[in-house]
Amino acid sequence: MKDKKKKLLLDETEVKFILEKNRDYIGHKFIFGFDSIIAGMGYVVTIFLSDFKDYNWLKYPLSVIGIVYLIWGMYNICRYYKNKHFNKDTLYKQLEDINYMENSEHSIILIKDDFNQNPNKFLVYQDPRWDCRLFVNFHTCGNNEAENIDNIKQHVEQELKTKSDNCAFLFDKLHSKFSVSAKREKYYHHKFYRLSIEANSDIQKQSFTIDGKTYYWMSIAEMENDKNIMRKNSDIISFVKESNV
Repeated sequence: MKDKKKKLLLDETEVKFILEKNRDYIGHKFIFGFDSIIAGMGYVVTIFLSDFKDYNWLKYPLSVIGIVYLIWGMYNICRYYKNKHFNKDTLYKQLEDINYMENSEHSIILIKDDFNQNPNKFLVYQDPRWDCRLFVNFHTCGNNEAENIDNIKQHVEQELKTKSDNCAFLFDKLHSKFSVSAKREKYYHHKFYRLSIEANSDIQKQSFTIDGKTYYWMSIAEMENDKNIMRKNSDIISFVKESNV
């Protein structure tokens, strides 16, 4: 029996995102950058062979333009060979990732320390798969925001053994990042929510463990000072920082 053909059902915005992200590498061949180097060398040689008579000093500032061409050409060559793995197969794989991205949508839950003297701190937990402290997160589920919010509140209450309230959608981000588990760059659609919870004796501690999962209260500044967090999750940190939650 022949395998069923894959169907790519893509959103226009998502396709534009991929094309814009890779626009510098689409259609460029191995000569990319060499044209600027040849033009720069020819320009410099022409300048120094020209007779400027009483304006001989002009050779030097004009030569700077040629040098800029040379530098620009070398930069483009380095950039091309660094990204030369991008081709039609890579493009198709990225489009395929976008096509199935709905299955890996995640909701990032921003819970702040509203009941202590640290209102600038967020709740994070130690994720064993990523070996990193992450914001509380769950797979996005349901056909609408109300259903997903109900799911978020239910999961948070089960995990933290407390009551939740005032869960609100903030913003979403379509972006790419390196996947630790897949060991390659993948596309993600993250939705961000702000959630309030009730305090109890455990949650009010700087760090606490519930059902084997360890949680911490951390500010954005503390996360930015953690090299491991920034290496693996800097994009999410920057999104939250920019939002001024």
